[in-house]
Parts: sequence; structure tokens; C-alpha cells
Amino acid sequence: MTFLRNILHPIKQRLGDLWWYTLILFVALRLGDIVNAVIGIWLVPQYVPQSELGAVLPLMSVGGLLGFPLVALTIPFMKFLNKYTALGEFGKVKQLLRDTFIFTGILFVVVSLAARFLLPLVFNRMRVEDGSLSLLIVVSGIVAALTPVFTTALQSLKKFIVFSASASLSALVRLVTMLVCLPIRGLSGYFVGQIIPNLFIIGCAFIALLKQFSRKIKMTPYWSDDWKPILRYAKWPVLLHFAGMSLVTIESFVIRRCLPDIESAGFYMISRFAEITLYFGFACATILFPLVSERYEKGQLGQQKLLVQSVLFTLVVGLCFSGIIVPCTHLLFTFKTDWNVYTRFTPHLVALSLIYVIRGAVHCFVTYQIARNQFRFVPFFVFMYCSEMVVLYCLTGYTFFTPWMPDTWLSTLDAFNPCRLSVVLGIMFLYVLPIFIYSLVSTKRALKNVDSIPLHGMSETKHAHEK
Repeated sequence: MTFLRNILHPIKQRLGDLWWYTLILFVALRLGDIVNAVIGIWLVPQYVPQSELGAVLPLMSVGGLLGFPLVALTIPFMKFLNKYTALGEFGKVKQLLRDTFIFTGILFVVVSLAARFLLPLVFNRMRVEDGSLSLLIVVSGIVAALTPVFTTALQSLKKFIVFSASASLSALVRLVTMLVCLPIRGLSGYFVGQIIPNLFIIGCAFIALLKQFSRKIKMTPYWSDDWKPILRYAKWPVLLHFAGMSLVTIESFVIRRCLPDIESAGFYMISRFAEITLYFGFACATILFPLVSERYEKGQLGQQKLLVQSVLFTLVVGLCFSGIIVPCTHLLFTFKTDWNVYTRFTPHLVALSLIYVIRGAVHCFVTYQIARNQFRFVPFFVFMYCSEMVVLYCLTGYTFFTPWMPDTWLSTLDAFNPCRLSVVLGIMFLYVLPIFIYSLVSTKRALKNVDSIPLHGMSETKHAHEK
């Protein structure tokens, strides 16, 4: 063990905290992705019929929206959890985590009541049966919203090894759960398979945090001193997160609602592969947030360089993997007779992979800005998200406007047929492009002002302060 540590320690010093822990987290999550790929590509299509396969992603998005009230509370909590940890105020961290549990219980009751009226309408439009889905979707949304609080606590305390191990093992837990539950009831079993792994991650984090926050650490009130900064901080990130969640929901909802079953099922299949390119940005941003937040709170150098490197890393590695994923996916679709029908979606996989690579890079930019309490970009991003939602919904549902539409417009739209996956992906790309350009321009500005700190010296700047 000592021999291995002697080998790895110089590498860690050379890379710095960002890239060392990003590498560990990336390897751990990719091992989990292998298991998740087996689930998403082999198990789910086997037990969920093609007529319902396209409903998986939009129903997951609906669950995320139902859990948004908890997300709205936890977004500022996660920021201040990083702040308190960086300043060594562990008593406030302990009470903040306790309050999160209390809010979760209250919101679960409120969201469950709201879901009784909302979800039957969703199921009707998604063309699926209710059964036990209502409760499972609510629980899935709540648990998914609660999990980041505990993973953020692990990140803030630099427990990246625990975070990586729990993320990897949760994939195995998900596989076992799916093997048991999917044959019983396809969609319901799928959501059980989403809930149990998140509970496993929460449990692992809770055990690790119990060791960190012993009884010797007394809970310290934070609300009376920080309620104004918390509310002031929460406004823009909550608005951005809600707009982003709504956009993802509308995209998947439109694909399921307005497109044929084969195209919504095809989108599900290609998205399982395209999302691999999205993971690079999320793995990097997971480490980026606590590092930038800590340096910002302590007034330390090197923040701009972290942004530039994370964006470039996400773009370069994501594009390289896209070049591998697309031909491999096409080849894989030819191996199984039931999948031959999806080979015609390979061109769509190229477009979707590019969209996800760009979104991963933008996610790094957004993470960096939020960690530094900078929100100038939010109005533009929210406008673009809302504009895309309106265009997608109105264009694919143009028949609603038939009574007020001139006959020439209607015949043109009929001939064009906007209810196609290629059209939806084209709109997604046209809207993500200006967002990407905005992020690149802002990143270039940061590069001009970057501190002259070499990559290997990132971890050595912890006591340097801005002038």
C-alpha cells in the first residue's frame, strides 16, 4: 500500500486536485456506466414494450419536476454547505443537513397530493397505464432531488473516494434491482430501479458523514445570520435550474407525445449512447464546484484556469468519444434482430452526441459561475430555454392553431411535417449553439485574465490571495 501511495502521490501533486479527483471520479463512474449501459440497452428494451419505451425519459423528467420544490431549497443549501465547510463551521453544516431531512418529509406530502391531480393527465398523454407509477414517480423525484445534498457534503469535505465508490456500487445495486423488478412490471420496475440506488448513495454518504460529524460537534444555528444571503443567492440558480429542468421535460415530452412510437423509442436507444459524451462535463463539474467555491470564499488564485481547462477537457474528450461511439453503436444495432430497426437513427446519434458534448461544456461554465456567485449569464440562458420550449411545443403541435392559421401556412407545415425526430434535434442544436458561443466568449475573457499559474501548481495555491 505504501509502495502504491509513493507512486500515486507525485502524480497527484503534478495534476492538482481538479484533475486528480476528476480522473478518479471519471474512472469510477465509467465502470458504473458499463453496468448502466447493460440496463439501458439490454434489460429495459427487453421488458418495456416498444410502445412504452419512449415514455421512460419523459416520465423521469416529470419526476424531476415534481421534486423541484425540494431542489429549490437544496440549491442554496448546497452552496452554503460548501461555504461552511470551507470556513470550518461544521456545526452549521450539521444543522443544515438535519433541516434538509425535515423539509424533505414536508415536501413529500405536499408533492404527493399535487401528483394525484397532475399525473393522470400526464399518463394519458404519454400513452401508459397508471398502476403504481404515481407513487413511484413522486418518490423517484424526491429521492433524486435529495441525493445531491449528501453528495455535495461529501464533495465539500473532499471525500471524493467515498463519493466515487458509492456511485460505482450503486450501479450494481441498480442492476440487481432491475433484474428483480423489470420482469414483474416494466415501467414500475424501472422506477424502483431508479429509487433504490439513490437510497444506497444517501445511505453511504450518511454513514460517512456520521463519522465526520460526531456528537462532539454541536449544531449551530445559521438561518438568523445568513437568511438574507441564502435568499439572495437562491434567486438566480433556482430560476436557471427550473428553466433547464422544464426544457429537458418539454424536449422529452414532445418527442414522446408528438412523434411516432418508433421514433420516441429510437430516441431512447440512441440517447443511452449519446449521454456518455455528456458524462465528461458532469464528472468534471462535480469536482469543479467545491474547488472553485472554496477558493472563492478564501480569495485564492487559479479559478479562471480551472474554468478554461474544464471546458477544453470536456469538448476535446467528448468529441473524441463521439467519433468512437457513433460507428460502434451502429454496429451494435446490427447484431440483434430486434434492434435492426434502430440503425436508421445513427445520423440522429451524431447530432445528439454533439448536442450533449456542448451541453457538458456549458455545464462546466455554469458550475464555475454559480460557484463564484456570478449570475449575469442567467437571463440570457433562461430566455433561450423558454424560447426553445415555445418553439418546440408550438411547431410540433401546430394543429392546435388550425382555426387561426391561413390555409397556405397549414399546407406548408403539413408538407414539412415538423413531427419528426430530425426536426426536434435540429431545433435543440440551433438553440444550444448561441448558448455555447456565449459560454466560449466568456471563457475566452477569463483566459485573458487568467493568473499565470502552471497546471502542476494548482494544488499549491491554497495560501495565495488575490491582490
